[in-house]
Amino acid sequence: MEKVSGLVEGEPFLKIESLNAGYGKMEILHDFNLQVGKGQSL
Repeated sequence: MEKVSGLVEGEPFLKIESLNAGYGKMEILHDFNLQVGKGQSL
């Protein structure tokens, strides 16, 4: 996440850290991180 953390100035509006998710035995996300700054869109 350090590579793109400079894209969010100040405190992020939305921050997700170390998210793991899956369906049944299938792991979909592993250690997913996301930061969105105010005014940014996905």
